[in-house]
Amino acid sequence: MTVTTQIERTGDEQERALQMNPLQRESAPIRIAVCQSGSLGQVQVMRLMHPNIDVIHVAGFLRHEMSDCEVRIIDGYATGFAAALEELSLYAPDVVFLHGDTPTATFSYALADALAALDARPRVIAIFGEHVSALTHEAFERSACDLVMLGDAEPVALAVCEQARQGQPDFGTVENLIYRGEAGQVIPTRRTNAAVDLDTLPPAARDLIDLPSYPGTFYKLSDRETSVLAARGCPWRCSYCGPAWHRALDKPRLRYRSAASLVDELERVQRDHGIDDFMIDITTFNFSKRWAQSVSEEIIGRGLKVNLKTHLRADRVDPETLRLMRAAGFWMIYLGIESANDRSLAGVTKQITMKQVEDALVEIRKADILVVAELMNLLFWEEDGALHHEGLREALSTLRFARRMHHRGLIHAMYWTAMTPIPASESYAVALRHNLIPPEVQGAWHLWFPIQRPIARLPGVPTWKWFLIQWIGKAQQTYFMLNSRALHPSLVGLVLHRAVQFVKATGGSVVGRAAPDGA
Repeated sequence: MTVTTQIERTGDEQERALQMNPLQRESAPIRIAVCQSGSLGQVQVMRLMHPNIDVIHVAGFLRHEMSDCEVRIIDGYATGFAAALEELSLYAPDVVFLHGDTPTATFSYALADALAALDARPRVIAIFGEHVSALTHEAFERSACDLVMLGDAEPVALAVCEQARQGQPDFGTVENLIYRGEAGQVIPTRRTNAAVDLDTLPPAARDLIDLPSYPGTFYKLSDRETSVLAARGCPWRCSYCGPAWHRALDKPRLRYRSAASLVDELERVQRDHGIDDFMIDITTFNFSKRWAQSVSEEIIGRGLKVNLKTHLRADRVDPETLRLMRAAGFWMIYLGIESANDRSLAGVTKQITMKQVEDALVEIRKADILVVAELMNLLFWEEDGALHHEGLREALSTLRFARRMHHRGLIHAMYWTAMTPIPASESYAVALRHNLIPPEVQGAWHLWFPIQRPIARLPGVPTWKWFLIQWIGKAQQTYFMLNSRALHPSLVGLVLHRAVQFVKATGGSVVGRAAPDGA
């Protein structure tokens, strides 16, 4: 579903806009499409919980800055490949921006090829996102795209549109992109670290997407939930996490919105869309105690009644910040525990200990905030060139820890997934050096998420054991969900349905695979 709106401006406002951007005076309006890509050839066990935050912000920025142009969001994740292509064909945009993260990169490449083959080919086919920022040349090798945007996408997208509407674009003058030259050569432009001031971003274009089709997570206090951007970047360098660090190439490494700007958006979305539940989109809400407390105090001071969730780090938990967060409406947090094994945490440079985790859980419980534990299995890392990794024993240890914390009322829900070597992360380089990625999934990004097969084949972990670890953990995850006072009652049936989906999807893959992989 696509919704299109135009911003109305007075004559004086239009004149001021033209003075700021004279290209609008010299060239005709163009049609712009920002596409949220989907998946190809994979059973979709999990539905995207919220609209992609980068997609709705790029669309909102372009609509604000190019008010004489039409901007649409094409939701390929919701509609599928064929419907997205048909919608784009009928719309006939001049510029298309395809968002390509790792799970949807294959979709983006295929859609770029299909658009390039149309009689009414878009003037510009651009791809942006964490995945193509990490594997910059792959997009040109595997698709007919014209360029890849790097860093904060909003100003680059605006510069691309301004060039496109001139008729003879000169992308060499646009910073932070890589483009295809006339002879087919791949040409990088100047890379800068001029990050966007997040307070200056116009409202995200939630009205251009079918927002009710994104109900949010399993854990919410009302029927609907959405996410709100609070920061970009990450100060940490965990070896398994590529996207947050790669975005942090723009300085400073962690960039906050001001408390006033963030709470303004919470108020606006609540007023315009009738949503009370929000995920605050930030890698570590409590990295800066002063900022976290200022956000909480701003919400309290305005008397805003909202239900909030976010991510915390165990080693930065403190009672006063938790007290203010609870008073502001934070009722649940996601805690990246990853593993219950200190050696594994050190290996992946998580920079926390299990004692810090347990101490944090106690403090969070005292604040009357619920916890979703984010847990991984089969972590792997490198020490002095040698590969080290977890196995069944370490996975079971992590699950036992989660059960013990659950029985004490310190963990209320959990997520369980195998560590995946996402491009741009150090773990991807480790996986390549040790030949861990099977040929059948190397570059087949649509098969990577949701994880229904081993992406990193670890020595001594045959396929049947990999699936055993996933099934045991998913069973515990489902038990925690159903036993949790945090699960929205309307979603109980969906939880059971997806559990069956997961077993069917993974069960078909494991049949006949145990023997060749050994014991």
